[in-house]
Amino acid sequence: AIGWSLTEAGPFNQLCANFVLMASVTTILFNANPLMRFDGYYMLSDAMEIPNLYASGQQYLRNAARRWLMGLPSLLPPWPKRSARLIKVYAVASLGWRIFICTVLIVTAAALFQGAGIVLAVLGVVAWVAVPAGRFFLFVFQGDNLRWGQRGRLAITTLALTASLVGLLSLCPWPFACRAPAYVEYAPLTVLRAASDGFVRKVHVQDGQHVAAGDILVSLENKDLQIAVADLDLAIEKARLQSFVHQNRHELAAYQSTRKKIKSLRQQKAEREAQVRQLTIRAPAAGTVVRRQLDRLLGTYLQQGDEILSIGNGQQKEVRLSVAQEDVDLFQAAVGKAVRIRVPGNDTILAPLTSLEPRATRQPPHVSLCATHGGPLVVQHKEPATEDDTHGDTVELFAPRFKGTVTLGTEQGVQLFSGQRAIVQLTDRHTSIGGHLYRSFQQWLTRKIDAARRG
Repeated sequence: AIGWSLTEAGPFNQLCANFVLMASVTTILFNANPLMRFDGYYMLSDAMEIPNLYASGQQYLRNAARRWLMGLPSLLPPWPKRSARLIKVYAVASLGWRIFICTVLIVTAAALFQGAGIVLAVLGVVAWVAVPAGRFFLFVFQGDNLRWGQRGRLAITTLALTASLVGLLSLCPWPFACRAPAYVEYAPLTVLRAASDGFVRKVHVQDGQHVAAGDILVSLENKDLQIAVADLDLAIEKARLQSFVHQNRHELAAYQSTRKKIKSLRQQKAEREAQVRQLTIRAPAAGTVVRRQLDRLLGTYLQQGDEILSIGNGQQKEVRLSVAQEDVDLFQAAVGKAVRIRVPGNDTILAPLTSLEPRATRQPPHVSLCATHGGPLVVQHKEPATEDDTHGDTVELFAPRFKGTVTLGTEQGVQLFSGQRAIVQLTDRHTSIGGHLYRSFQQWLTRKIDAARRG
């Protein structure tokens, strides 16, 4: 803690912070866990007035296995009714905790230490699975108190349970749909950009307003362009007078040169006048104005190419989805097929998945899907590419994702609004329950390891 307080932000400062966290909060939470035989366990045991809680729980589990698998009589001591109920609950909870911890340690070792991790994982499986299983089978086949009928019942029960579990995990498809976050957008969405530099002097429309083709949307002002047009008018008039003088003096060469100059000046004037006309932004087609906080543009300076607003057709919309890397193969196989789209407040929609980009990107598909705005996609701060890059996105996706498009029909498009969040669902009939669980756990563990390395 002293080292952390005396150093600036950096690797050593972060290391000190990690030590403080491990020695305080993490240690307290670890020791307070009653499912492990540390301080929390003894506190729980004293509170329940059961001195041998763990041993009693193990005795209950062994007795349950003997009773249900081999049909042996119960050998449990006469516990009080309240204590017996608590011991059973603790026994099942501690067993589940041990299985979880062993699984996490094995998979973590295999993923974190690569080749050496596989060796550690094998040793863990041998120590935590193979050895207890070996002791169990020795008891079954060499136990003096077991009859052949009991051994046969145990074998049949064990094989049936094992076959059922293996069949469930390996043969049954994952029953839940694969999901991808999405949002509704106009198709196509016409983006209007500034054709000339200028200040925004008037905004004639509002977000969501319906406009017709040719309606004025935004008016810009560029006094330099207006002055340039006036200067060209004066230059043209001056050159025209000079041409009259040369003509009256029969100076043919000077007259022709002046006429060429007038032609060039008129071309420049036409270009400047076109730029002045482009300061008035008009709707290229009928549609709906799409731009949040449009009134904030008033008084701002726009450079040529800056985005002003967009125009979309209310009857033509599409759903744009963001697919995780682990799900891209499933969605790629579904291109051209119908997928389910769930939009809050609307019925489930069936529409075809028309495209899926082959390259992943960290660019957020839409601001509403970012976690910073309540969306499901985790983002991180993005450093600008250059010092002058102040107009780009300030965040990027934590992990690259693929962009896809679902085309909506006219009736479906009318029901939805641009910017609405949606969920695209796709049922995976080719991945088993066990394969999905293993892949999900491995991906979760990989993300945690990557996050730790980044931190």
